[in-house]
Amino acid sequence: MSQELERVYTINLGKVLLSPNNRRSKRAINMIREFARHHMKTEDVKIDEELAHQIWKRGIRHPPRKIRVMMTKTDEGFVLISPYEEEELETKVEPKEKSKKTTAKEKLAEKSKKTTAKEKLAEKPKKTTAKEKLAEKLKKATAKEEPAEKPKKASAKEDLVEKPKKASAKEELVEKPKLADFVDPKKGTQHYIDRYNKEKKYKAWFDKNYPNLTIEEAVGLKPTKTKEKPKKAPTKEEKPKKKSN
Repeated sequence: MSQELERVYTINLGKVLLSPNNRRSKRAINMIREFARHHMKTEDVKIDEELAHQIWKRGIRHPPRKIRVMMTKTDEGFVLISPYEEEELETKVEPKEKSKKTTAKEKLAEKSKKTTAKEKLAEKPKKTTAKEKLAEKLKKATAKEEPAEKPKKASAKEDLVEKPKKASAKEELVEKPKLADFVDPKKGTQHYIDRYNKEKKYKAWFDKNYPNLTIEEAVGLKPTKTKEKPKKAPTKEEKPKKKSN
């Protein structure tokens, strides 16, 4: 009576990276054989062609880091190592209740039903109370009594647009103090006055170049006025002294 032994293993091939680049795939196949001899207790081991293709798929330098295999021990006494293919379990899908897909016609019918219900509510006349009736009668009576008011004509004064008043000549002409050419408004008036009072050279320069102005007028403190030259007092003619005998 034949008894085949089947086992599934996941073999870790991480140590393959320790070997040189040009021997890694060969080393991976040797590791699978050693693993099978150890666990299946036989030395006669054969590797399936599909498993060899998986290991050599990416070349000699890049074998897989791990692989899942199925080892079968036959009656003849050797172990066949083949790639493990998981059986697809046929999961019975329970038929779910089909969701009722509302068609376009059904949607339109529902909308029309809603609109008809709203229209019916709108068609119902509202019951007018006694107070509302009286108010309507009073409005009609007042409308008849009150004559239509004629629109008021706009007066001539309102039609005329007020012209803006022109500013007077005095307001427009604002006398601004005249500044001399050398004055810098950023420095201020006191700067020039202090220099005039303290520095003799500056004072002599100003008096020479601007003889008709004072320092205050040049700076803009006072309106410009011509400087009146001081009148010289008439010199008395000195009479020649008489020589004493």
